[in-house]
Amino acid sequence: MSKNINIFNMLNYIDVIKHQITLNEKMVYGYKAKLAQAAGCQRSYLSQVLSAQTHFTLEHAIRVCHFWNYRKIETDYFINLVEYNRSGSQELREYFKNKLNLIREDQENLTKRFQAKEVLPQEKAAIFYSSWQYMAVLSVLTIPKFRTAAAISQRFAIKEETTLKILQQLNELGLVIKKGAEWLPCENTIHVSRSSPFNSLNHANWRNQAVQNAFIGNTDDVHYTSVCSISKNDFIQIKDLVFKLIDKSRDIVGPSTEEDVYCLTCDWFKV
Repeated sequence: MSKNINIFNMLNYIDVIKHQITLNEKMVYGYKAKLAQAAGCQRSYLSQVLSAQTHFTLEHAIRVCHFWNYRKIETDYFINLVEYNRSGSQELREYFKNKLNLIREDQENLTKRFQAKEVLPQEKAAIFYSSWQYMAVLSVLTIPKFRTAAAISQRFAIKEETTLKILQQLNELGLVIKKGAEWLPCENTIHVSRSSPFNSLNHANWRNQAVQNAFIGNTDDVHYTSVCSISKNDFIQIKDLVFKLIDKSRDIVGPSTEEDVYCLTCDWFKV
């Protein structure tokens, strides 16, 4: 099986092809020939493309996207990248560059990456994101032994009176239900969008928790801070790694058995 690269920070489709070849030719025998065949062209024509003597057609482009098993957003980006590089005027190049920027923004928008997640309306979000405790209580309810107010209070070291109030409000928000003596989570997975006024508040809630946790000094936990001066290209590379970490962590979290509640916070920004 061939491997793919992250194409969203590239502005030359020929570089994409070259990187794909470099990544795969040691694993896949005759990779260039297979790539040319997939594109529907002769290997000599592919060589001319790689040396910038000619261009892929859009037909070539869509075929190699299928060969690489690109997702729709990757295919859209690559097709527009070919159009961008083939453009004969500055006006047309600017047009396709703007389209590429929009696709890149969609790729980096976590709300669109997590399309299956529910985004709370503002009146509900104002309550849910007012404290870290709401998300913590909702998360811990997925663990059977933490489905009573007493157990939750002990787990998070908060008053049982406060826990009951949170559970009742989560019930009013349609996020939990009460069944006998236990509280059960509904099948909702919550995500706050980047454009939400509560996005910053949600980040602040959990980063404050991270700071408090750092003072505890639990050796099982990880707290890392690095302030460094690097190139803009390397900044982008690390940014891509952060997105990969987020995606990979979700792949692990999805099928994982609920035993306890943990928090992952990711920050990578210009100071």
